[in-house]
Amino acid sequence: MLKNEVKNVILKSLDLEENEEFGIVGSRLKHRINENGLKYYHSGTWFRSEKLDNLLLGKLEIIKLPFVPKEDEAYYVPDISMADLYFKTWNYATKDDKHRIEHEMCFRTKQGAIAKAKELLI
Repeated sequence: MLKNEVKNVILKSLDLEENEEFGIVGSRLKHRINENGLKYYHSGTWFRSEKLDNLLLGKLEIIKLPFVPKEDEAYYVPDISMADLYFKTWNYATKDDKHRIEHEMCFRTKQGAIAKAKELLI
């Protein structure tokens, strides 16, 4: 299997996108996986991490960080007043966008927004 295919399998199994930042239980550092492997962020620099084996073997648990859309990037918002339980919008750095980001109400997928809306209905 090619290096890129292996990386994609790992990302999919962890439910992550390439370069998506995440936490690891017991660590205060941010981590990400890209074409150069598993990296951690410290003092303004990304470093190679030796934790990949433990992550792949399930000895470490990841913590999904809230999705923060880049400026002009599309995202989905849960909305229990809508029949579909979500709406799609773009991050134009408005007051509403900042509020949604602050309250973790931005999702990369409509499925994520729908799941959050259903959670709010309970």
